[in-house]
Amino acid sequence: MTSLTFKSLNERYGRQNCDQLLQDLAVRLVDLLPDYVVGGRIGADTFAFLIVHQPDHRWVSVLANISKGLLGTSLSVKFGVVENVDHHLAVSLTCDHAIMALERIKKAFGVDVVWYNDKLRERQHIENMILESMETALEEHQFTVYYQPKHDLRNDRTGGAEALVRWIHPTLGFISPGDFIPIFERSGFITKLDLYVCEEACKQLKRCEELGLPMVPISFNASQLDFDDEEFAHKIAALTDTYGIERSLLHVEVTETACAENPEHVIDLLTDLREHGFHVELDDFGSGYSSLASLNMLPLDVMKLDMSIIRQASELDDFRIVQSAIQMAQFLNLGTVAEGVETQDEMLKLKELGRGKIQGYYYSRPIMREDFEAYLAKEA
Repeated sequence: MTSLTFKSLNERYGRQNCDQLLQDLAVRLVDLLPDYVVGGRIGADTFAFLIVHQPDHRWVSVLANISKGLLGTSLSVKFGVVENVDHHLAVSLTCDHAIMALERIKKAFGVDVVWYNDKLRERQHIENMILESMETALEEHQFTVYYQPKHDLRNDRTGGAEALVRWIHPTLGFISPGDFIPIFERSGFITKLDLYVCEEACKQLKRCEELGLPMVPISFNASQLDFDDEEFAHKIAALTDTYGIERSLLHVEVTETACAENPEHVIDLLTDLREHGFHVELDDFGSGYSSLASLNMLPLDVMKLDMSIIRQASELDDFRIVQSAIQMAQFLNLGTVAEGVETQDEMLKLKELGRGKIQGYYYSRPIMREDFEAYLAKEA
């Protein structure tokens, strides 16, 4: 089973050349695969082959170099393997299992072969349950929004909070966001969930106002798919208007990855958000490959330093990178939030460096609505 970056290849080399590439690749696979039985192309850039069981797997090493020289470029060719094929299963289902395995390594550098196994089968079963129940979960409010305070070091008070979603499934119990968020992103359902969290944040801001609690901004995370919707800013503006919330109190967090995919398009949408009165926070700064040129162009209000930067600085007792990031943010007239602050030493060091905001377990874990209100009440 192979996976190629085929769309970009078509654009670069032309459809005719890429069709020839697929033919050449198929010939090589037939020549190299031992005890070849049958095979063929089952998708735009995907092949399936049936071979006699090979218990020693020595043939796998041969496949690593299978694409060398094809079209004069370096291709990524990866294999999902179903071992000990169940002859009672439909061929199409067996191919689906191999593709399922393949999906796990499509973006993994240096990993060319993966086997479909019981663990993967169980993961797929859970994923199917998640996909089947996500719409009902939204309708039944199974998703709960927690709030993690952001502490302002300048005045030693709460300066904001981040809205974070949690899911208690009636059958599966607690499902980690790390498990369901990627599934929602692949299915496109994430856009509905993001608006749900946004609305819950608006409701919370309204409750704080009615209870006479300190009014601090609440941020929510926007996924990359949200930026495919030209009406995104209008939709969240409608929510703030429905609940009578000042738009400056709702912050939208975007990741570096989302900004890197299509910078010009993202710039337009972020500009639209700010023109509607919302603040924009760049999340997880430093966790990926930051483009300083893009950072200078993006219409932002806040830079959030990823917890990995803080963690490394603390372990090495060297905060020079953190200091440089804070100074750069200040030069660009951006506020800062340092994520993942867990110790007093980290807090004191960050206070010394920039007196921005910090977020992390040192002050508070993500907490339920009632606890967040009690947290704010202490400062009322």
